[in-house]
Parts: sequence; structure tokens; C-alpha cells
Amino acid sequence: AENDALCEVMTLAATEVANVAAAQGIHLPFSNVATRVVEVCRATANNRSSMLQDVSRAARTEIDAISGAVVRFGQRFNVPTPINELLWRLVKEKERLNVSTLNVGVLNVAAIKR
Repeated sequence: AENDALCEVMTLAATEVANVAAAQGIHLPFSNVATRVVEVCRATANNRSSMLQDVSRAARTEIDAISGAVVRFGQRFNVPTPINELLWRLVKEKERLNVSTLNVGVLNVAAIKR
């Protein structure tokens, strides 16, 4: 992977989504979350996501409907979602600041996973 730490964060976030789905009895159409994350990343590597476009122009993003929803359903079904909560909070702070850059420093993935 181009950036192993970011790949791990994406995989952890996707694993939380899978766990929340499983808690609701939803079967996902893939068995290996990490493999699926890599597949999606490769397939969309040249895309500029709508969220990145929103952030770039200091517009409101769809983060509440994505990571925010994962966090809310996680709470409802007693499934921890620390990575999605962190992503949700970071993007919400970015929206609040209404600036084009947000320096969050180095993500300590090991500490977040605890």
C-alpha cells in the first residue's frame, strides 16, 4: 500500500461498519474487509471523492450520513466505532473551521484501536 497507516485506518473504519451491519443482521456481499478496502481503493484511486471536493471548497460534507450514521448505529447496537467517531469528529471540525487545511498531526492508530 502507498501509505500503510492510512490503509490500516480505512480497514479499521470498514471493519467497524461490518461489525455494525452484523449486529443488525445485515450480511455484506464480501467476506474479507481488508481485501475489499484495497479493491475499492484501487478501483477509485484516480477519483476525487465528493467529500474531498466539499472540504476543498469549505462546503458542508456528507460525513453525518456516513461515519456519523455508523457511530449512531454503533451506539444503538452496542458496537464500538472509535475510528468512525474520530473521522466524523475530524471532518466536523474541518467544516466548523471552514478552512482548506486541518493539521491533525500524526494519527496514532495503535492508541485509537484500544
